[in-house]
Amino acid sequence: MASATGNQQNRINPYEAQIFWMALILCPILWVVFFLLALLGRNFKWLLLVCIAVVLNGANLYGYIKCKIGHGKQLSTSLTSMTSDFFRRQVIQNVASMMTRPSQQASNMPGQTNVI
Repeated sequence: MASATGNQQNRINPYEAQIFWMALILCPILWVVFFLLALLGRNFKWLLLVCIAVVLNGANLYGYIKCKIGHGKQLSTSLTSMTSDFFRRQVIQNVASMMTRPSQQASNMPGQTNVI
């Protein structure tokens, strides 16, 4: 008797699962559309809210996908390497731009010592 109730609890309705995953994927896409509309419409007061919604929905989607796929090291390793490659490129780009931009000339105006 206990095994029959256990089997009924583990059954997943495929239609409900399809609706769940469709909504889970469409919500971040909808927020990205809102982001583009706020950005193109220069409505900057809503831009922060939309950015927060995109990040939270993206994190939710990432968590469910990670649970669905499993705790495989392949996914986490590839995401870690992509993230570290991105940050490495950004650091190199920032250092290169700092080295190539012209140095600022000291102001020769009287009364300015450039001391804070």
